[in-house]
Amino acid sequence: MPTKKNFSVRNILLATDGSEFSSGAEREAIKLATLTDASLYVISVAQVNEVLMGVAPEVTETIETRASEALKRVKERAEKEGIKVESLFHEGEEPYRFIVEEAEKRSADVIVMGRRGLRGLKKMMMGSVTALVIGHSPVPVFVVPRAGRLTFKRLLICTDGSEFSEKAKDYALGIAKRFSSKLVAISVATTEEELEEAERNVQKIKEEAEKEGLKVETVA
Repeated sequence: MPTKKNFSVRNILLATDGSEFSSGAEREAIKLATLTDASLYVISVAQVNEVLMGVAPEVTETIETRASEALKRVKERAEKEGIKVESLFHEGEEPYRFIVEEAEKRSADVIVMGRRGLRGLKKMMMGSVTALVIGHSPVPVFVVPRAGRLTFKRLLICTDGSEFSEKAKDYALGIAKRFSSKLVAISVATTEEELEEAERNVQKIKEEAEKEGLKVETVA
């Protein structure tokens, strides 16, 4: 993972299901690849199983066609921008496994995907596939809503002082240094006793950011 002193992206894995919920991720992954001169791997997984293929082959065909069309569309858009792109197609019951495996196989520095896929319910903030990828991914995951933009103009660093927060903090500082981002550090205290620790957490981030020449607003 890049350190706070050296944020670099060489390989991007874009996961798309061809739905409207992936449109923002597709657009921003291509933009990020252009900004960082990275290679782009585009994966689409047709979520099917043996039962579905046997009972409703026409449904399976529709799912596979949608995935193939999504790959073709993104590949054409990326190539127009001069990006080196490779398409990856899989089919199976658990899309997140293929996404995580390809991220490892392709040495991806980041995964870009939408907030909800075709299986998501409108009341859900995040699709189950996206949540599973976040939980199992070995690299950072950028979740992009349909209208979202990866401008990196303003970053929110959430910390509880744990080792996981430390890694996220270092990554965020790296992005901020690369893109001159404005930073806001926040730590939440649920009791009065935790308030002092929360204040220490955000103060630590502020001090580290200032050493890197970055300004940060703190909230605790």
